[in-house]
Amino acid sequence: MAISNANWSCGAAEGPFASVPAPGDKPACSVIPQKSFPCHPSRSRAFARASGWKLANNPTQCNVVPLNKKTDWRDRMAGKAAQPESAGTIERTLRAIRCVAEKGEFSLKEFAEEVGIPTSTAYRLLQSLGDVNFVEKSTYGSYSIGRELYRLSSLVVHDIEYEAMARPLLQRLADRFQETCAFALYLPKEKVYTIVELINSVHQLQFVVQRYTHRPMVWGAIGRSMLPFLPEEDVQAAIERQGPAPEPNMPPITREDLRNEAEAIMREGCFVANSPNVWGNNNTAAPVFNSKGQVFGSIGVTIPSVRFDHTMQGELSAAIVQAAKDMSAALGFRERQTRAQVG
Repeated sequence: MAISNANWSCGAAEGPFASVPAPGDKPACSVIPQKSFPCHPSRSRAFARASGWKLANNPTQCNVVPLNKKTDWRDRMAGKAAQPESAGTIERTLRAIRCVAEKGEFSLKEFAEEVGIPTSTAYRLLQSLGDVNFVEKSTYGSYSIGRELYRLSSLVVHDIEYEAMARPLLQRLADRFQETCAFALYLPKEKVYTIVELINSVHQLQFVVQRYTHRPMVWGAIGRSMLPFLPEEDVQAAIERQGPAPEPNMPPITREDLRNEAEAIMREGCFVANSPNVWGNNNTAAPVFNSKGQVFGSIGVTIPSVRFDHTMQGELSAAIVQAAKDMSAALGFRERQTRAQVG
């Protein structure tokens, strides 16, 4: 609503008050401009008490503003001026929660350094987080994730659809290379993997993949890309459960084979499996990690050997590695958490 420059009116009086309204009387106007005018201090205060208005600090000038009404442009501007400070507080709190979730257990000094705030401020912030059970303090003085933050995290994880998370990444690869793209989950109890999301090639000749079937870790790029990052017992179990080779004349995979290729996978960020059979496939895959730095799955692209151009391997590998990194980041992973297990 536009406010004119005319003297404000309150139903019966204009300018200086002619009389003091009775208690409970309301001004006829709905919006009163904040306009200063001379008046007697005692009469202005009496009017304020009777009618529910507030006065400016200067007792000889009445800046009359209705209580419990929408503020005018001056108040709104004051609110905007305060926004950067509020935004900074929110950002600092979010950094604090992220630090708690990523570190798990930490000292006050580590927390202050990670969030980038003084120790005294960090102490007060941790107290506030502790009040809502986002943080718990041990008897030794260190801090750890609180039960409420665990609860909220479990609610989020429970509702995550990993297939939906992976699909746009696979679609980006499929649009670029026009080949079969897949995302697989590692199943630690069974020591196998299963493909849960798939985008098929646009070509008639394509590699047919069944979803949700258990597959040995040692055959193909998807499983092999994960093996260097698995615990030793998982690697041994994968070797023992490798089953028959997918193609004739392929020797069994040994522990030494995995040890020799682990360094290359760590360096390149992916594993490439080329079939010796002309009717075989080229498989390239990169591992995906969860927020704890553990193997979560793998993203891969399969191309029939008769259609594969070896000059595109570098471009293909880089794109797959980036997709796996994007998926890992979406799961809360930070690259410094990785380390090879096979060695």
